[in-house]
Formats: sequence, C-alpha cells, structure tokens
Amino acid sequence: MRVSKKSTPLTESSPQDESPKGQGRTNPKTADSKFADKPAISKATMEKPAYLTTRILERASKKAFREAAKSSMERMGYVVVAQNGWIIRLFKDGRIEQIEEIQRVNIPFKLD
Repeated sequence: MRVSKKSTPLTESSPQDESPKGQGRTNPKTADSKFADKPAISKATMEKPAYLTTRILERASKKAFREAAKSSMERMGYVVVAQNGWIIRLFKDGRIEQIEEIQRVNIPFKLD
C-alpha cells in the first residue's frame, strides 16, 4: 500500500478506481509525483505514429502554396510559375511574361 502526500492510503477500493476510465484516475506508481492528478497514458498510446495520408499531405501542401502565391503577389506584384512548358511571370494587373521554355530531358532509368 502506498501513501500519498496527503497521507490518504491508495487501496484497491479507493473512490478514484470507481471513476470512468481516464477521468480522475491516478497511476499508483506516480501517486507521489507532481503528475498525480493527470490520467495515466499507456506506453503503447504514446508510441503510435501520427496518421498521415497522401490526401491529407496533398491538401495541406496545395493550401500552403496558394497562400504563399497570394502573399507573394500582394508583396511583390508578380509570381513566377511553370505553365504549359514555360517559366512565366504573372503580374498583379493580369499581364503574363514568358521567361524561358522548359527543356524536356529524356533520361533512361531502370526500375528495380
């Protein structure tokens, strides 16, 4: 039996054990620590990797690029992009300037 700082014994029949899972339960191993009032988290829960799908990543990156392009257009007055095989500069007033044609390179590679 462990005794907390308040000198109340933590036993199997304590009211803390009767609460719903994760609400007000303390880990008996850390009852004397400063984290005694926080619910116990299993090691397996903490080790799970964040769930990231291709769809989530695509949406986030497209949104970030749109916001960056909008910010750049407001600050600089133009944005440089690749479009239809050309590097072009789009101006705030709607003008388009072709900078350079993109060269196509055919490099043979082998898929393993």
